[in-house]
Amino acid sequence: MEPNNSAVFNINDEFFVGDQILVAPILDAGQSSRSIYLPTGSWRNEKSGLVYDGPSSVDVGAALQDSPYFLYS
Repeated sequence: MEPNNSAVFNINDEFFVGDQILVAPILDAGQSSRSIYLPTGSWRNEKSGLVYDGPSSVDVGAALQDSPYFLYS
């Protein structure tokens, strides 16, 4: 979504499904939160319903079985 943004060059644990769903899985057992980079735009956390404005990094709580995902709005 932002191929020329150097802030995303080293992010290898988030991915898009199409251009409106950003998935940021929990990858380690016992991990209960993670930092997620959100590109430009408004992004709604589907679990909490909270909306964040990007570009920004946010800390989100989640369990291994509940990988956070955000919808572009």
